[in-house]
Amino acid sequence: MSDISLIVALALILTVIGVVAYEWDQRRRTPGRIKFNAPFIVRFANGQWSRAVYVPYDADPHHVQSQLKLPADQRTIFAIGGAGGMSTEDIRRCQALIDGVCMFASAHEMVVITGGTEGGIMQMFGDSRQRLRLKLRLVGIAPLSRVRFPGRDNPNADADLEDSHSDFVLVEGAMWGVESDLLQELALCVAGYDKRKVAGILINGGSIALNEVAMAAERGLTMFVVEGSGRTADAVATAIRTKTAEQALLKMVVEGGRVEFIQTTEGIETVQAKLDAHFRAR
Repeated sequence: MSDISLIVALALILTVIGVVAYEWDQRRRTPGRIKFNAPFIVRFANGQWSRAVYVPYDADPHHVQSQLKLPADQRTIFAIGGAGGMSTEDIRRCQALIDGVCMFASAHEMVVITGGTEGGIMQMFGDSRQRLRLKLRLVGIAPLSRVRFPGRDNPNADADLEDSHSDFVLVEGAMWGVESDLLQELALCVAGYDKRKVAGILINGGSIALNEVAMAAERGLTMFVVEGSGRTADAVATAIRTKTAEQALLKMVVEGGRVEFIQTTEGIETVQAKLDAHFRAR
């Protein structure tokens, strides 16, 4: 065997050993049977790692805050929605808006909470944090039964955890939407239950997003609706502007929601100015 062939063979052997060692380490660190209220680390293939905890659907948000060591009495932004039916241009504009939100949150040491999966606006938030190299607590909340991640290959999963979130709260439950209540309660908890220190952002979204907007209205939380992003966001914007709604949830938002609008055509500076005005006014 020539020296070159020997080097190639050794390189292949080392690569195989490295892959096997990585997979073994993932299984060791993230066991298939995850226990309630026992924080663990998720290590992604790109080298990123995130704190995670599995909790009951009715978990005390104070307990979650403590387990993930989230800050207290801190302004918080939560994001809901998706990217269904968006054109390439819509996605580009929304990504720019999300860049602005993440930069604003990072500059003011805020916590941002999303659905935490690899898709739609949740992925856009993760991309912003990673690409812009932001120091930002970006928390993803999702039902454990519906997601997969390194060390846990879930045959029932619909989505992967997004690999640029800093923290994950994995919630007990069989369906998407079981995490919705805890998402907003955790945002309030981190903000010291001062509603003036919390803002939600709705981009696009489907039926679960509409339910979450109605929940925010019931809690008296301000929602920034990104008009022009499609689906639920546009339905909410139209209902509020025309003061007409046939769906019960839309009626709840029209009658009691605290809603402000962001246009997809607006620049980063405008979006940040609107967020700044909201938080400064409180």
